[in-house]
Amino acid sequence: MSATSTERYPCRLTALSNEIHQAITEIVLDEGTPRDVLNLSCTSSFYRSLLAPYVFEIVLLANTDKSGSSIDAVANGKHHTCVKELLYKCSVPTHHFDDYDRYSVEAPIPFPTVVHTTLSSLQCFPNLETVILEFPFKWNNFEDPRDSLDEAETAEQVRVAEERNGWRTLMAQSFNALADNNKIGFQHLELRQLAPYEVSTFNSEKFHKLLNAVKRFSLSLRGWENGAGWNLNTMPAFGNFARKLDTWFFNHLHSVEHLVFEASDTAPIGLDPGRYHAHLALKPDQMPLLRSIKVVDLFVCPELVVFLTAHLQALEELRMYDCRGAMEVDNEDTEGVSWHKFFNALLDGSPSKLRKLVVEWFEEVEYEAWEDVERYEKVCAILRDDPNRILFNYSILDDKYGMVFHDENQIATSFFEGKDQDAYENLVAVVSENRAEGKASTTKPK
Repeated sequence: MSATSTERYPCRLTALSNEIHQAITEIVLDEGTPRDVLNLSCTSSFYRSLLAPYVFEIVLLANTDKSGSSIDAVANGKHHTCVKELLYKCSVPTHHFDDYDRYSVEAPIPFPTVVHTTLSSLQCFPNLETVILEFPFKWNNFEDPRDSLDEAETAEQVRVAEERNGWRTLMAQSFNALADNNKIGFQHLELRQLAPYEVSTFNSEKFHKLLNAVKRFSLSLRGWENGAGWNLNTMPAFGNFARKLDTWFFNHLHSVEHLVFEASDTAPIGLDPGRYHAHLALKPDQMPLLRSIKVVDLFVCPELVVFLTAHLQALEELRMYDCRGAMEVDNEDTEGVSWHKFFNALLDGSPSKLRKLVVEWFEEVEYEAWEDVERYEKVCAILRDDPNRILFNYSILDDKYGMVFHDENQIATSFFEGKDQDAYENLVAVVSENRAEGKASTTKPK
């Protein structure tokens, strides 16, 4: 092609019509990966500006100089208003690991000044909505929970650990930087896969002030099992950790309207003081503005009932995943709650605004493994004939290893009695009535 023809038919991206630009952008956004969007934004300043709201919507901050400097550049650049979510995810330098993928807990983990500056100055992102903190704590031979969680820590032991343990030091520095924000603009704080160790900042007034400002709070707890059956809930310090979640977090969520609380299947929470059962630190006077709640891996317990019924006048959405009913444990001062008692308690509280109800189990009840074959066949026949019937989960904890086992006898007994099903359907009817008034939708348990 001659120079003359090249000039007559320019091939620059910017020479394309607006319609073609729009078509390219829509295809990449709808069908492409985040990497495709980023690559297109790098082709020209035109596409960079056009795609900036998508490229910079979510930013990842790590505890390295390179990452901190990169996010600092965004904070001081022309696209800082595009940032809506910041994920702070820490890591351990690779040179700390040995040939067996283990590291020494006393090895220092970097927390650069520029990372501290970013975490403590989040007002640089005026449209920031969500802040997520994740510490991918790695259980290993140097940090065996059977040693580090063998007993509850004193305040002095926490202080010493934050001076000598690399992960504990990093967590303290990170939460302290977050709590240093003078102006809280974001509405959602998520603490993802939090390891069961106390952080001194959790007790500080400035951290509680931050919690008081958020409208959404999400907390998920890190689990553990050693491969031979021992679960996290057998560690004495975990029970102490779970019991303090109110003084650290829940008591200070005065503005929260939406709560997500996820325990783990290696340490489900509820039915304290049963053996290996942890206390559920939810109380009726917490979170007065609560409108929706999602809970995962809880035992249905008196504390949960009292908390929910205290919020029914405003509660619009209740989602429960992998939650377990349980009856009284033999020879233990543990008060179990059946599913029908739970549903009836909600009904008695007049849930006039409840507009979404979800009760689901990701881990299906393995009733085909029951020892009583005749009972198994009866359950199968009923479920086959009536697809609306639900097999509500009842579980127990192994009194040695802490593992969760389905309570075959209680599941079958409750299923044949039908009280759980009746109470659930009565509650669903109320939620459906609210939906008919234009207030809600309902999801049936699987």
